[in-house]
Amino acid sequence: RLRGLDIQWLRFDDATGPNGGTSTWEAFDNYCAAMGIRFSLCLTSQQAAWPLVCDILESANAVPFRSQGLLKVFVRETATITGNGVTYTPKVEHAGPVVTIPKGHLRDPLSIEPDGTDAQWNRLTINWSNRDKGYSTEPLIIEDAGGVSRKGVIDASACDWPWITTPQTAMTCAWLRMRHHMRTGLTYSFAVDQRYMLLEPGDIVTVGDGQIPGRTVRILRISEGVADWREIEAEDVVVSSTAISPPGASSGSSSSVSIPTPVNLPIIFVALIGGLLQVWCLLSGGANWRGCSVQQS
Repeated sequence: RLRGLDIQWLRFDDATGPNGGTSTWEAFDNYCAAMGIRFSLCLTSQQAAWPLVCDILESANAVPFRSQGLLKVFVRETATITGNGVTYTPKVEHAGPVVTIPKGHLRDPLSIEPDGTDAQWNRLTINWSNRDKGYSTEPLIIEDAGGVSRKGVIDASACDWPWITTPQTAMTCAWLRMRHHMRTGLTYSFAVDQRYMLLEPGDIVTVGDGQIPGRTVRILRISEGVADWREIEAEDVVVSSTAISPPGASSGSSSSVSIPTPVNLPIIFVALIGGLLQVWCLLSGGANWRGCSVQQS
């Protein structure tokens, strides 16, 4: 449990808020329990604490940040997740847009760039420690089937996550990393004034500058700029109120899995049923297609 780290110069956000509710770390604990994510780490040599904490949290699809003198964490999930007798409920500001920032509140036009990583990869390998085999290192490979069919295999840099010791946690974390990669790809930079001083990393906002339509984005970093402007870096976000379960793991041996391709071009029509107009959609998919989730946005 990361909250058990005895680091004197860090103050963790582990207290109940003034109006009740849970801290960001308690919410993260609930998220891991509901998703079945369990880590076990043994350090045999000295390591820098902050990069290690960041890597561990990133493997669970979460991001640590400092705010108001505290170390906090946000999860890249917008839906309520229930599992293993525990329910994770995201904060309101992490579940959907909490504010729309108009053009007049921006210092400069909205800047949009590729996310800075190898945005073309479609196959990911994670190396994890198999507890059932004496903690030997084993690979798990996960692919974006649609990306592979269009561009061929493009490997990402392998992720070494020795704190993962079970095949299901390995599958869940690899699937979360791949899904996040498939959903994002752009970073957004903009500056706002002090009327938005309560925004924190993890908050979801809508922003546009007139030339670029309003985009729903998740804040990643906030820094203090000149003349009281707050510099914000954000990423794409898919807001959904429906939780999607990761695929199940195979046996403890090394394994490979493909993320299903997107649906084929849908057929959408309106039908009059029982005196009410209803919107219907006919859907199909290609290889590895296991059905889909229909979302309203």
